[in-house]
Amino acid sequence: MQIIGTTQCCDTIAEAASLTATGGCIYCNPPAGISSLTEAMPGKYTTYEEYARNLFQYIVSMQPQTLYIEAGVTNRELLLQICRQRFQHVDIDECRAGYRTSRRCWIIRCGKNEPAPHPDREHMGTRGYIRWICKQEDITNIAHIYMTDGWLEFQGYKNEKKITSALKPGASPERLIGMIDEYEKKTRKNKQP
Repeated sequence: MQIIGTTQCCDTIAEAASLTATGGCIYCNPPAGISSLTEAMPGKYTTYEEYARNLFQYIVSMQPQTLYIEAGVTNRELLLQICRQRFQHVDIDECRAGYRTSRRCWIIRCGKNEPAPHPDREHMGTRGYIRWICKQEDITNIAHIYMTDGWLEFQGYKNEKKITSALKPGASPERLIGMIDEYEKKTRKNKQP
C-alpha cells in the first residue's frame, strides 16, 4: 500500500475493503463489459455476471451508506438489477464519459437508508460528478474501486476527504502525485504576498 496525500492506494479490492470505514461512500467505475474486463484481468472471469457478483460481495462487506457506480450500455441493466437487490434506494443519472459528449454513461446512485444525493444538473460529465461528490460535507471517507487517472483522489485531496483506493490493474499513482504537487505549488504561489 502507498499513501499519497489523503489517499491510501491498495493493490486489491480486498485490501481496500479491509481498510474502509463502515458507513461511508463508495465510488466504483468497473470495466464496462466482458472485453474490457478480460483485458484488465486476463483469465480471472469467464462472464461479466461472475465478476459483478464478486464485486458486490466486496461492496456489501464495506457496508456503505451510499454507492455511486458508473455503468455503460453493456453493463447498465445488470448493475441496476444487482443494486436494486441490495439497496433500498436506487436511482440513475445520465452522464458523459470523460470529455466527449457522444460517450454516454450512467451513474447509478444507491442509498442504504435514504436516496443518495446527486447534483442538480443533467448530462454532467463524470469528472464534474466526482468533483460534486467530493465537495459534499456529509461525505467524509470515500472508497474508490478502480483508481485509473487519480481524478477522484485528487478531488478528495482538495476537499480534505479520506480516500481508500484499489488501483486498477496496470494503473500508476504517479499522475495523482503530479496533480497534488502542481496543486500545492499553485496554492503556495497564491498565498505569497
